[in-house]
Amino acid sequence: MLRYLYQFPILVPTLLLFCFSPCLLQAQGDPDCVNSIVLCSNADITFNPSGIGMINDFASPANNQGCLTSGERNTAWYFFAFNPNMPANSQIEFTITPSFPADYDFAVYGPDVNCNGLGSPVRCSYAAGNGPTGLGNGATDTSEGAGGNGWVAPLTVQPGQGFYLVIDNFSGNGAGFNMSWGGSAASYLDCSANPNCNIQANYAPTYTACQSGASFVFQGAVLGLTPGIPVDYVWDSPNGIGFLNNPFSANPTFFPPSDQFGTFTFTLTITQETCEQTATVSVTILPPPQRHHHRSGGRLHRWANHPFRYPWLQLLHLVNGSIRPQCRHQCPRHLFCHRHQLKWLPGHGDLLRRRHQPAHASNYWPDRCLS
Repeated sequence: MLRYLYQFPILVPTLLLFCFSPCLLQAQGDPDCVNSIVLCSNADITFNPSGIGMINDFASPANNQGCLTSGERNTAWYFFAFNPNMPANSQIEFTITPSFPADYDFAVYGPDVNCNGLGSPVRCSYAAGNGPTGLGNGATDTSEGAGGNGWVAPLTVQPGQGFYLVIDNFSGNGAGFNMSWGGSAASYLDCSANPNCNIQANYAPTYTACQSGASFVFQGAVLGLTPGIPVDYVWDSPNGIGFLNNPFSANPTFFPPSDQFGTFTFTLTITQETCEQTATVSVTILPPPQRHHHRSGGRLHRWANHPFRYPWLQLLHLVNGSIRPQCRHQCPRHLFCHRHQLKWLPGHGDLLRRRHQPAHASNYWPDRCLS
């Protein structure tokens, strides 16, 4: 078939249009980084790259071509990012399979870079060969030259991170490719990703406070905003929006409630023109402290950790708000004792005592015996 196409070049445009137009309808690609296509599904993609586009993306010294010694030849640029709810330290793998024998190379840049400052690739393969290539397949190296086997290590990724991927057909023989995803991160590709949005929301993710405690400000900063363009900040919460002094501020003040405890979750949405970013903050309000009492048979045991230690106290009975001690021993009948009434004041946590006149030990509980 190839020999037939070379013998009759006039037929090539018609046949290529017929063969590859369906592919272009099913998936896309672009030869320039600034027009990178967002990949937001773990479904297969198919594309036939041709040429380097309007821009030589490796002309900038801030964009290192890495292992791609020949630079751009027939490239397709893509961008992929991961949902904020993805588990941390997930792994992404992919396989690039030529539609017929061709030498495909690739490089991955990121996380969180832009087309004017890609830096060096975090994964790169320039292996010679005509078969599949990609991340995974047991590989542990992160970059390889022409003598590689076509595979480099999977990429460990974090929630919200974004990466650029350039795929290059070194052969330039018109072979398209099919790309499939794997790894634990494959199902978390973010369809709302915007490669031209450089907003980063760096906020302290968690706080802990007490009921009716002191107010505090949500600490955080927003980076990557374009100067001179208005920015909107909107905080939302299913259960705690009323505790913020201003839900339209970048750094609102939180006022701990006096009658509720638990965890309150807040989501900040930052919008500048078509660029949008989110951040999540949670506040845990602790319940009031509990008194360490032990109940047994209806009796209230309070261990003597207060300033007044009464060695004759065995246990305390709660009677009409007064705590009455039982004595281990009483004074001999020929002695007298000082009578104390012990009173429980809720919320103070201490026993208070009031001294009365000396009385006979048989009638009162002693503090100390007197002759």
